[in-house]
Amino acid sequence: MEKRRLASIIALFIAIFIVANGCNKTVPPAIESTEPISSDTYTTDSVTGTSPNIVTETAPESSPSVVSEDTAQSSASVSSADITQPPPSDTIPEITQSSPPETSADTTESSPVTTTPTPTTAPPETSNNPQSVTIVDSSIPTGSGPASTPRPATINMPKASGTSTSTTDKSVIDYSHTSDGYIMVKYTGSRQRIILQIVTPSGTTYKYHLPTDGSNNSFPLSAGNGSYTVQLFEGNAGTTVVSPVDNIVVTASISNTNTPFLMPNFYVNYTANSTVVTKASELSAGSSNELDRISAVYNWFVDNVVYDDHRAENVRSGYVPDLAELMRDKKGICFDYSSGMTAMLRSQGIPTKLEEGYAGDIYHAWITTFSSETGQVNSWIIFDGSRWTLMEPTFAAVNGDTNTGFRAFVNNRSNYTTLFQY
Repeated sequence: MEKRRLASIIALFIAIFIVANGCNKTVPPAIESTEPISSDTYTTDSVTGTSPNIVTETAPESSPSVVSEDTAQSSASVSSADITQPPPSDTIPEITQSSPPETSADTTESSPVTTTPTPTTAPPETSNNPQSVTIVDSSIPTGSGPASTPRPATINMPKASGTSTSTTDKSVIDYSHTSDGYIMVKYTGSRQRIILQIVTPSGTTYKYHLPTDGSNNSFPLSAGNGSYTVQLFEGNAGTTVVSPVDNIVVTASISNTNTPFLMPNFYVNYTANSTVVTKASELSAGSSNELDRISAVYNWFVDNVVYDDHRAENVRSGYVPDLAELMRDKKGICFDYSSGMTAMLRSQGIPTKLEEGYAGDIYHAWITTFSSETGQVNSWIIFDGSRWTLMEPTFAAVNGDTNTGFRAFVNNRSNYTTLFQY
């Protein structure tokens, strides 16, 4: 009997212990991750230089139909929509900093005696298109200050010599200097919409909106030797219809293919008295070689010219850089940066091309420069003495020249597709 009571008591204590411990048992809370989740930031690849989210860009219209020689000399009209060339209305990407890329000779392109092939006759190179970007390092190198004695400028002004011309009652096309790689065009009629169209030997069509003040303007034959079709059209302001004024074919045999890129032209417009030329002389003072001058000019643009977002958002077809305004206001879009730096370097005797096309998927403008010297600009832009070297004053000003994401993008030459050279 006593044994049974003891067993019952022990069983009761065991039951109470189990129930008590079961009620007091706690369940651990769910663990929340402390790592941020981000799908918006993309770090630039330090090898390919691909980059992210680019603000809305206006793509260029398709290449226009070329009016035939017979049509241009008739009284028929054509739609000016067929010959509209948009400016590089770029919105600049801000590029994410990443590990430093290896310095590569891919920043350079073809030999100076060979013009860049145009995508009109061949498909463009595959681009590593930028898709999203964030500035991490916005530091900008200090520009070189002027020395006491400015370096003299070298100005080769284009001339309308009158030796070889095509003249109508409204225009003069002077092709006396095709051996130097340019023609001069003047319109003296009364219409307000004047369009010049130059078709290169490879079939690329260059389009310009001419002024109506009767001035002579210079246009490069930038595709090298061969036959160029030169067509001039006129129309009324606010209309889309233009009529032919003149149509000729000129043949160029250029003695030195660098010459067109050492002179002023319609988009790189300066004289010996221009502020942009004076500044280049000041920046080049005391320089011992071409690379010193290139570095001084590049740094000045990166350090002193501000990107004009408002202008970029409102730029229209037919936009022409005003270098006097650029030097006064020290702001502009990619076309202004590139035109200004081109003018400065040409005035110092350094062959430079203003180029238009695609940087990734942005319609954009940049420059390529040739020097027979070998060395580096700012430790990473390589000149090997035999090829044209790409330079990006606009992206450098926005992102900072020391930004490694920016450097990686520019170092990968396949990110750039050249459509036009001036």
